[in-house]
Amino acid sequence: MSNRAQARYTTKLVEKKLPDGRTVYQTAKPKPISPDIDDIIITADERDRSDIIANNVFGSAMEWWRIAAANGRVDGSLHFTPGQRIIIPRKR
Repeated sequence: MSNRAQARYTTKLVEKKLPDGRTVYQTAKPKPISPDIDDIIITADERDRSDIIANNVFGSAMEWWRIAAANGRVDGSLHFTPGQRIIIPRKR
């Protein structure tokens, strides 16, 4: 895992070899992003996704994880429920 990617997780990526020769990895947990007074809060509509919001706000869809972490999303879903409050953290 790159240093850049490693910086966003609280756990190290642990690799394990299975008896059949396959490699599996321990689930990495994202670091929490604390609320800040400069955070932006929006209300989701049916088109909102973490990657699209990140691209519009941060200039890169690859920053989707910042929005997911700020909103406690650990399920991997990029979608929000219409009407849901979305916290967009200030890029630190």
